[in-house]
Amino acid sequence: MVGVVVITDYKGKNYTTGCVSLCYRLDDIITNGSCTGTGCCEISIPQSHDLLSDIAYISLDAVSNHTGVVDFNPCGYTFVVEDGGYEFVSTDIVKMEKKEFPVVLDWSVGNRTCQEAQKEVSSYACKADNSECYNPSDHRHGYLCNCSVGFRGNPYLLHGCQGIVAYNILLPPSQNKCRS
Repeated sequence: MVGVVVITDYKGKNYTTGCVSLCYRLDDIITNGSCTGTGCCEISIPQSHDLLSDIAYISLDAVSNHTGVVDFNPCGYTFVVEDGGYEFVSTDIVKMEKKEFPVVLDWSVGNRTCQEAQKEVSSYACKADNSECYNPSDHRHGYLCNCSVGFRGNPYLLHGCQGIVAYNILLPPSQNKCRS
């Protein structure tokens, strides 16, 4: 999270954490690369947790009518980024140049198996015809969807799996001979 007077909060199953970034003068930010609470703070999302319920960004400006930092920091930013994918630079306080960050999300749908989920048609996520449900092999809860063999697209959308056209190119007999 980058900003001057902002709070980030992460809530997961039986786990809540957050950080606060404060700074009253731009000169207070002296260390690039350090997200320790002056202009930038960071929290980790533990890999072992099953549920990411929300990530919130709260500007203290909105909460407490704090306007002392608006001159040099009109915006704050909260984002999910792969560990090591962002290095704080003090100029990000004034204008954040980098807009894209690497992120890896390992997810599944709900906490039911395919067999259980398929019984509830209204909430079953594999919406496309020609889609298949499978249970993750890494002992996660929930299920995932794939387009069936010969189809590609988004199995979570109605009509999301489209057939792949295969072409057989036949050469005339005169061109279909081995040459030595």
